Amino acid sequence: MIELQNIKKTYKTEKGRFEALKGISLNVEKSDIYGVIGFSGAGKSTLIRCINLLERPDSGKVFVNGEELTALSENELRIARQKIGMIFQQFNLLRSKTVFQNVAFPLQHSGLNKKDIKVKVDGLLELVGLTEKSDSYPSQLSGGQKQRIGIARALARDPQVLLSDEATSALDPQTTHSILALLNDLNKKLGLTIVLITHEMGVIKEICNKVAVIESGKIVEQGDSVDIFSNPQHPTTQNFIANVFQTEKINGLLRDEKISTIIKDNGIIVRMLFTGTSANNAYISEVSKEFNIAINVIFGNIEIIQKSPIGSLFSVFNGTSEDVTAAINYLKSEMVQITVINEKAIITNTEREAI
Repeated sequence: MIELQNIKKTYKTEKGRFEALKGISLNVEKSDIYGVIGFSGAGKSTLIRCINLLERPDSGKVFVNGEELTALSENELRIARQKIGMIFQQFNLLRSKTVFQNVAFPLQHSGLNKKDIKVKVDGLLELVGLTEKSDSYPSQLSGGQKQRIGIARALARDPQVLLSDEATSALDPQTTHSILALLNDLNKKLGLTIVLITHEMGVIKEICNKVAVIESGKIVEQGDSVDIFSNPQHPTTQNFIANVFQTEKINGLLRDEKISTIIKDNGIIVRMLFTGTSANNAYISEVSKEFNIAINVIFGNIEIIQKSPIGSLFSVFNGTSEDVTAAINYLKSEMVQITVINEKAIITNTEREAI
């Protein structure tokens, strides 16, 4: 549905030229909910605005549903944009107009008569659950209600693609959840292709089936959300994933005297990542008995990504070098991802590389 080919975008600033996008290539399939995540200044807002050419790339090509937008005239582009809806962080509602008038605004020059416009707007308000707010003004709405109206307005021209530019960043967690649930529902009901940019991995976790990580104007990692959460390769991705699994807490635990007592001289800390069916198996008791090692769990949690459970468990393995190595190799054969955390382990460098 969306294809970006080597998109580059540079801005002129007081300090000189700034490369916002440095050759971005991306493919979004029909009905994807595709998340683009990055820290502030990474280029994600520029990227999403290049999809509908609110920002025109310096070079590269943009295709939406097989049509090359970068080759269209201004009039042709105006028509093509009718099939691309967009919602914003600050809602961008017209304060002097009612909810009904805000949603009807994109239909002013659509050729529909007043009766058809009313039917259309009433249907959209019902779709986003705000029929009773038709005559209200934006100042009378909560943040979540404003965003729902923004979504209804974006759907007025029956778009094939919906772009979300940090649409939940100004909302509290509960409202964010409700808006993401609405987007997920619209994706399924209408077959909408959604591109969603954010700086929060929790948003990606909740509804995105695919994700791209952007840093300094480049895509550093992309793929299925389950794969990215299970096995992040780039340090930036690993940083985002660590926040979801709260693995930064392990550093504080390692300084805890009680944990130090558990580790003892010959203990190693192992992070086990369980995905899919492996998340349901009783590996701790099984491995402890089979390989004659003591396993103490010190921290863990589980997340559901696209209906797939992914568990992260930090444990202390106490045993001989041979037994610990054998246990870890067994776990890896069972598709459990293993990372040895502490350096004061009985496993030598050679043995660590073998693991």
